[in-house]
Amino acid sequence: MKNFKNNIPELLIYSRLVIAWIILTLGIAKPKGVESAICTLLVIGLVTDIFDGIIARYLHISTTHLRQLDTKIDRLFWITALFVTLFLHPLFLFQHWLGLSILLVTELMTWLIGKVKFKNNISFHSILSKFWAISILITLIDVILDGHADITFAVTFWYGLIVQLDILLITLILPEFQCDIPSTWHAIRIRKGKTIGRLKIFNG
Repeated sequence: MKNFKNNIPELLIYSRLVIAWIILTLGIAKPKGVESAICTLLVIGLVTDIFDGIIARYLHISTTHLRQLDTKIDRLFWITALFVTLFLHPLFLFQHWLGLSILLVTELMTWLIGKVKFKNNISFHSILSKFWAISILITLIDVILDGHADITFAVTFWYGLIVQLDILLITLILPEFQCDIPSTWHAIRIRKGKTIGRLKIFNG
């Protein structure tokens, strides 16, 4: 029973791969009611993302491997969700290609800078990034159901730039590789050799 409990976080992480595959299949096949089905799956995917970390920390098994795996699969999940959304509503891509490109490029740049500095895949799970996931979810649902999301995308775009700046600053400030750094302020404290507090629900 204990071994099964310890596997729950990893199972939740890998479940997003399955959900992403189902979303992709539905998006291509376009059966009746596909929009509602995909939106429901997106919500389920975000819920698994929230609880895999909480459960891992509760069981004291929040390892570097698990956190990095979570980040990798999160990235694949959201890229798949974005692809399917744009496939269903290509006009949204033509209207917002510049903003989407900027977000994707900044995401790639922060990853590359972290990779070069630490020779490892960064996985900070900052507090700001957690709320950005919710913003992305709302925007995608808005597009899938209505075909447009001017206001929600604008919020997601500008907030996303703030998130990427926070991640970049954490990367530049942090003296050595670590996972689960809540914010730039926490990275500064670590660089000064001070301890940092974490909320268990976020990064504890």
